[in-house]
Amino acid sequence: MDTRISIADDTAFMRKTLADIFAGKGCSVIGKARNSKEAIRLYTELKPDIVIINVVMSGANSIETTR
Repeated sequence: MDTRISIADDTAFMRKTLADIFAGKGCSVIGKARNSKEAIRLYTELKPDIVIINVVMSGANSIETTR
C-alpha cells in the first residue's frame, strides 16, 4: 500500500512541485489545498496518511490548522 498524502500551500507552483516529488517516490497525492480551510476539509474527507502544510500561508495560522 502506498502512502496517501495531502498538500496544503497557498502557491500553485509549490503544490505542483511537491505533488510531483511525492508521486515520483510512489506516493499518492490525494488532496491539494490552497488554504487552511481547504486543508481541514480535505483532511476530514480523505483521511490522508501524511499532510504537508506550508507554515507561512497568507491569511492563515498554519500551526493552529495543524492542531
